Amino acid sequence: MTEEGKYRKESRSRKRSQPDHDTSLEDKALQKSKVTSRSPTKITPLKKQEMEDIKKLLAEMKRDLKKEMEENKKEIRDGIYDLKKDLTDLRTETRENKEEIQNLRQEIEKKEESWIKEKNELRDKLAEMEERLETLERDKRRNNLVITGIKINTDNEEILKEAIQNMIEKEIGLQIEVTKAYKVGEKICIIETKNWNDKMEILKKKSVLKNRPKGQEIYINPDYTVKERIIQKKIREFAKKEREHGISVKVKFQKVEVEGKLWKWSKKEDKLIEDKIREDSKN
Repeated sequence: MTEEGKYRKESRSRKRSQPDHDTSLEDKALQKSKVTSRSPTKITPLKKQEMEDIKKLLAEMKRDLKKEMEENKKEIRDGIYDLKKDLTDLRTETRENKEEIQNLRQEIEKKEESWIKEKNELRDKLAEMEERLETLERDKRRNNLVITGIKINTDNEEILKEAIQNMIEKEIGLQIEVTKAYKVGEKICIIETKNWNDKMEILKKKSVLKNRPKGQEIYINPDYTVKERIIQKKIREFAKKEREHGISVKVKFQKVEVEGKLWKWSKKEDKLIEDKIREDSKN
């Protein structure tokens, strides 16, 4: 075999041992292609403008949001300030109202005290006036006597005076001058004696009239004022209740003696009270 024939044979042998194409090169090319496909694509001017617009919009939204937040914060701060101011004003108003109420209460208390004082003064003055009137009325009736039980057939004062003087002389045994006499009822008349001593003499000796027959009783009593009559009525009612219990009672003017113990009428307490002075003097 010649040299040329050997070369051709080796050449055919190398060709058979190699594949139809180089796979390693294809793999490398494929990997390169994959790497190339993952790399960023080139940004077009349109997309870039869109991104800029989005950025501007976001920035604008951020500014608007920040502005709105600032406005909200200011509104909240103003609201809190207004609330605090309102609260302060309310507290001030409440304090002023309390002071006003306190002042009003004090003024009412002062007026009430003044009214009570005036009422007490008026009551005292009224009581004083009533006492003066009572004294005048008592003085006016000082020498008067009320006679009950004598049948009176005339309104003539002179005839009545003479009839009463005769009755006193006949029944009691006293010669008393009657200065005035007038009819009050069918069997009631009021007389005025010349002086207080004559009146008291008649009252001291009137007990002899108890001996007159039943149905012909004659009663002689002082001419009490309206107030004195009310007091005497209460004393008589008290004495009646005591007698119903078998207690010995003796009625006097504004006094009553109960089993030797004296009780007198108190104008201040408007009731009978025990006469401590008399009891102490006895002891």
